[in-house]
Amino acid sequence: MSELTNPTVECTTTDRPTAKRPKEEETIDSNKKFKEEIGAWKSKLTGKQFKKYAKARKNGFSVSFDEENNMPTQILHPQVFFEPVGKYTTMKEIRSLLLGLLKKGSTMPKGIRALGDGKIPKVVLLDCPMLDPSDLGVSLGEYYISPTNTLDVYNSLMQHKISKYLGHKLGENVLASMTTVGLDTHKYFADRFLDIIQSPLSKEEIKKIRNPNDQFLENRTTTDFLMLDYDQLVSEGYPIPAILDNSSELPEGWVDTPIGSGDGREKRLMALDCEMCRTANGLAITSIALVNAEGESVLRCHVKPAEKIIDYLTKYSGVDETCLRDVKTTLSDIQTELLKHIDGDVVLIGHGLNNDLNCLQIRHPYIIDTSTIYHHTNGPPAKPSLRFLAHRWLKRQIQEKSKNNGGSAYSQQGHDPCEDAIASLDLVKKKLKYGPEYGLHPMWISETIIDMFERHQLQCSVVQINPTYTPSFTSKLREKKTYFTVTTNTQLAEKVIEQHAMGDAVVAEFQLPAQEEDKNEVMVNCLEMIYDALEPDTALVLLCGNRTNTELDSLIKRNSLYKQALAVQPLEEIPMEDRWTLEDEQNLTTVTDTYRRGLLFAMVKNVV
Repeated sequence: MSELTNPTVECTTTDRPTAKRPKEEETIDSNKKFKEEIGAWKSKLTGKQFKKYAKARKNGFSVSFDEENNMPTQILHPQVFFEPVGKYTTMKEIRSLLLGLLKKGSTMPKGIRALGDGKIPKVVLLDCPMLDPSDLGVSLGEYYISPTNTLDVYNSLMQHKISKYLGHKLGENVLASMTTVGLDTHKYFADRFLDIIQSPLSKEEIKKIRNPNDQFLENRTTTDFLMLDYDQLVSEGYPIPAILDNSSELPEGWVDTPIGSGDGREKRLMALDCEMCRTANGLAITSIALVNAEGESVLRCHVKPAEKIIDYLTKYSGVDETCLRDVKTTLSDIQTELLKHIDGDVVLIGHGLNNDLNCLQIRHPYIIDTSTIYHHTNGPPAKPSLRFLAHRWLKRQIQEKSKNNGGSAYSQQGHDPCEDAIASLDLVKKKLKYGPEYGLHPMWISETIIDMFERHQLQCSVVQINPTYTPSFTSKLREKKTYFTVTTNTQLAEKVIEQHAMGDAVVAEFQLPAQEEDKNEVMVNCLEMIYDALEPDTALVLLCGNRTNTELDSLIKRNSLYKQALAVQPLEEIPMEDRWTLEDEQNLTTVTDTYRRGLLFAMVKNVV
């Protein structure tokens, strides 16, 4: 293959207009430039061939020539182009884009095309916390960036230090597609990088997980995997023991469970459930049940609260005044009794166990909470009831108001704590048997992008800086040989370069540098490192935009505080300034829609 005498084939900022000019003037200037660029080949091209060459170059293609029988043949190197469309590009479509660039014939997102004569052998996607649409002044309702509809934004991007990595133009001169990340179950925008690397399974695969066959139990999991970690304990409102946080002070009247033997043996399972009443000082324990791993009762009794009882909550607790009339057992007595059975060698199981432990004033480090390892029918953050979980996954009816309690001291109106504890225990056993995704909402049953590429006989690597995901998905990622975590952006760039040389695709997420003023410089240096190392005809995809916003964070916090207040007091007792209004809700929707947007750029590194 022969090369151009002047191989400046990739578009630079000078290739793109910064303002509209008459079409005839642009054509004359372009043709003059292309005649100079084509050099020695000019005499060998017919007028028709030159027009084809000029059109290809004007549209952003890199062109080389292959001479056969003294007749030059133009080769258009592959390039990625955007077209004007009236919709945002989703993270699902970006996954399709990565696959479509590598496998011709695969479905490409609407408005994005890969054109040219050659094949794109590799692709690199970089998620960069910069060039946010809101910071650039892109209005809501704009779906792409071009000089025809967003000239000021277009010019600003063309003057940016990373403009050479932002791609080429075709037709309407579309430089970038606007993206939007999905909303999570809180109706706030989700983690966009997670949305890319987490790919939903097919309905058939989900059905197999939710309705497993006992003959195929390859998805078994462990108690360690199901236990809440420190961050989860905090977020779920559990009291944190000193063994997990040595700076935590033990409040008066509270106890920590004893440290275990530390002999390395598997921890024992025990399940706990309590029923409460409402007193002048809040909720208090009125009955308790503790069962062992075989479901046998270890402790079951009533407890006399020290405070005056305002409401026995008999409808739920099954406890009334008659039940507690002759009871002498105090909270301190129950604490002493529980600590005879529960220590560091025990994993404590329960449903919403944070409420029980807070009322018991006991701190324990090893917890499995069935309200977190199983999902509500609508998915998180809604919490499933134990009654629903028992019916759906155990095919068992519990908490039946008309149930005959066999003459026990528990009212037929409410829950039986022993029955509830056994149900929680059996739900955990099911989870251990069928795997971590058993009992989850379908949206949370997924595969990694690494798995998705493997099904197409392609190797994909994922590189991140100290990510935090759910234990289930984190476990999936860590099982993969091509998943890597690093601690700095420079290390990330180096790992991207390493993996690019070894596989078909690399997907990586940069983090915002600690110093705001260094943000652009760090990003530019890392992008330059990676771009220089890319192999010829590699597609470079940039997903840009901020990941957090102070205005949105403030609104979310206000909304959360309002919901917490409304859960414990009537609306009329909440001060007006602390209430969440319709105007607040509309503002939250607008701010969320504004800041969940991003920019998608794509180009192919052509070296001819």
